[in-house]
This record gives sequence, structure tokens and C-alpha cells, in this order.
Amino acid sequence: MTFTLVRRNGTLALRVRDSASAVRAEFQGIELFDYQPSAVVEASVTPALPGQTVTITNVKGFAEEQPVAAVLDFDLGGQRHHFIATSGSDGGLFVVFADQTSGAETYGGGRFLDIPAPIGGNTTIDFNRAINPPCCFTAFATCPLPPAANRLSVRVVAGERLPRKLETSNEH
Repeated sequence: MTFTLVRRNGTLALRVRDSASAVRAEFQGIELFDYQPSAVVEASVTPALPGQTVTITNVKGFAEEQPVAAVLDFDLGGQRHHFIATSGSDGGLFVVFADQTSGAETYGGGRFLDIPAPIGGNTTIDFNRAINPPCCFTAFATCPLPPAANRLSVRVVAGERLPRKLETSNEH
């Protein structure tokens, strides 16, 4: 077992990981949707205004203001959408989003998506790279939920699906 001290919303917590847990031993893998070329879209990137924030609530109900890095505008499923993005790794952007598959075919609390750093005011959003957050696998994680702007009115049948054992879960 490993123990890690973490801070969440100003509170200290202990994260325990058991490499011999039954849940880990019974894990059957993560299903993926078939690769969808139509799920790779170009987006225009508008940098955030200085001091611009978005309220992010996590699965435990705690809300906090996060700095906005940019707003992304894109077309998907014949509709115009926009995402509010925060800073990601390597100069890229990070988005938590939900769509019309959330809660049935994909995790109800949404999925995570890393987006490459913008070049010349544009970037590529590849929904085939959408992944499940840690809270999809344990009730002890404190994952962020998508802000209202990042809840799409279309189905995104790309990226990770629910893990096999969780296919009937409709949490969050």
C-alpha cells in the first residue's frame, strides 16, 4: 500500500492506493469508441481576459474559481459550440466536457481532454483522445465537473467509454 497526503479545497486528505486490491485485480479494461475522423475538429482560440475565471464544481460538491486560459469555438455535429479551457500541460489547454453520451455510454461526470497549444489563434480538438477522469474508477477521487458551457448538446462517440464493469453507472 502507498499513502499520499493531498490538499483539496484547502483541506488535507490521505490518498491510499492498494496494488493488491480486488477492484484492481477485477479491472477489465476500458472500451474505446471506434476512431472517428469527424471527431477531429479545428477550433479558433480566443485568449481569456486578464483575471477571467470560471466556477468549477467537483464531484464532492466543492466549488472554486479557476483561471480561464481561453475560449475555443468549433463546429461539431452540424452545430457551433464553445468550450471554456483552463491551462494544460506543455502550454496546451485542458477541458472537462460532457455530451449526450454522458451517463449512459460514457462517464456521467464528463470526460477530460488535453488540447494542443494554439498556433496562430487555432488548435485541433481530437475527441478521440477524450479520457475518463479518475473519479470514474473510485468514489474517493475529487474530479472536476464540466462547467455549463462545456456541456454539449450532441453525442460525442469518440474516445473512452465506460469501463465494462461500470456500464450501467449513471453517477454524477
